[in-house]
Amino acid sequence: MRIARHILAPTDFSEAAAHALEAASILARQNEARLTLAHVLSVDPIHLDVDQLDQRQASLRELEVRAHRELDARRAQLLVDVPDVKTVLVRGRSVAISLCELAVEQGVDLIVMATHGRTGLPRLLVGSVTENVVRHAMCPVFVLRAPSGKNPGSSVRPPPLPEEGESEG
Repeated sequence: MRIARHILAPTDFSEAAAHALEAASILARQNEARLTLAHVLSVDPIHLDVDQLDQRQASLRELEVRAHRELDARRAQLLVDVPDVKTVLVRGRSVAISLCELAVEQGVDLIVMATHGRTGLPRLLVGSVTENVVRHAMCPVFVLRAPSGKNPGSSVRPPPLPEEGESEG
């Protein structure tokens, strides 16, 4: 049974996101699904004079160049075995809302993403992009928390399939 035809794998270029990307890669291969690797540049509108605006635009262009390089590097490192991959860079005020909108626009039927597992004051101050995606996405969201070890990408394994005649319970 095919669980997805188009998977969205958002990344913030963290180790946790690499862990989720490896899982997305496995799911894409198992389901012969298209995979979209996406990064959102969070752009908050602020009031600036003309000189400051020019500097900000130049900074944003540099950030976009760096983000494209990182997306291409992730694709080359982690997605070489997935035949149908594209990378997308989105500018938006809210990372979560931008991802949800991208999922609708692209016809995504599964989002695979990481959570950093923040709790307490850091979560209160930063919020949770993943939590907001789960709340607002129009499709299922598969959330992974990176293992506590230093090499999060090495521990992702698909669940074993039951042997023929073996019960799943």
